[in-house]
Amino acid sequence: MTGGLGGVMEAVSRGARGAPSWREGDIVGILPGYDRNTANASVDIVIPTGMQRARNVLVVSMADVVLAVGGGSGTLSELALAWQLGKPILMLELAGGWTSRFGGERLDHRHDLPIQLAYSPTEAIAQAKELLEVSRHEPGHIGSGWRRPPE
Repeated sequence: MTGGLGGVMEAVSRGARGAPSWREGDIVGILPGYDRNTANASVDIVIPTGMQRARNVLVVSMADVVLAVGGGSGTLSELALAWQLGKPILMLELAGGWTSRFGGERLDHRHDLPIQLAYSPTEAIAQAKELLEVSRHEPGHIGSGWRRPPE
């Protein structure tokens, strides 16, 4: 699931479509506008929101793990939302952008688990699978988030 447009979002969608496990309907694009024709060609399910930047809340809230690849201020807003919603965050270092600033860091006191850093797409996939196994609480309000797994 991505923002559905071009650039990194299109590369991710295209890569997912090329995966051996891909099935029709796996690739979701949450568009900022109403025009479904702006979605990249690899998106299976197009959701035109008309919400512009506010659609980032939907993009992040639907994710099990948030993977940042480079990025500008839109990515920064998604990172902040993911952190507040207690979503595991993983950054791909080779892309530059915010990854070089926040990888391995905690944004504030809300969570003990720092933002994870991967150095290749293969490593990012492996780490994302590991992050899915980390016990966490789905927050009902801002301020809650990850919980330590039971010992």
